[in-house]
Amino acid sequence: MRIPKSITLEAYIRQLIRENRIIEFYKSEDWLELRSDVLEEFHNECQECLKCGKVTKAECVHHVNHVKDKPALALSRKYTDKHGNEKYNLVPLCNACHNMQHPEKGGAKKDKFLNQERW
Repeated sequence: MRIPKSITLEAYIRQLIRENRIIEFYKSEDWLELRSDVLEEFHNECQECLKCGKVTKAECVHHVNHVKDKPALALSRKYTDKHGNEKYNLVPLCNACHNMQHPEKGGAKKDKFLNQERW
């Protein structure tokens, strides 16, 4: 499925969010093609792990500007920050690093132990 050209990307995504159907964006041919291109561009390597000198396979592509916050940038590889600097909006990450980017979803929780013995 392609994203409809009859409305703006922003309007389309806002509609999906209102209807709790944002998953349709992530299943669209437009997103899947872009996602594949971004992963290939970065050699399928997690960009956060690389900062620590570790090579890890990227399993997802993270939106620096979250789709719900900036729907107009959902298919943008780059964006310009408030200082006029061009930055990557889509960044390949492993699942662990992606979870750390989303503390609102509990991804950055540390010291979560199953019992008093911490196992």
